[in-house]
Amino acid sequence: MAELKRMIAEREGTESRTSESRRQRLPALSDDQEAALQAYADRHGRPWKSILSEVWMGGPPHDDGGILRGLRNTHGPTWLRSYRLPKAALGGQSDGIAAVSHVGAGEGEE
Repeated sequence: MAELKRMIAEREGTESRTSESRRQRLPALSDDQEAALQAYADRHGRPWKSILSEVWMGGPPHDDGGILRGLRNTHGPTWLRSYRLPKAALGGQSDGIAAVSHVGAGEGEE
């Protein structure tokens, strides 16, 4: 019985490592792919990922050109849910400090 439990534990450990290595095997995004995702996000605003996911499942607006369709084929909808745009691309700001300090500028002046 102990041998059977050891074999099961060993197999479960192997399976979890296999799924982790599958995730790690995804090819890194090219500059063109990142640019296409950024452009899509800019065009569709905050809900861009849910819109793109719906498009990838066959729904409208059917505006996922060749690069994005290729990402669907290589990375898939599950990857899209966890993807984050690079911080430098978010509003052209590298951090939130500049955006916050800019909002309050000039409030006390009249």
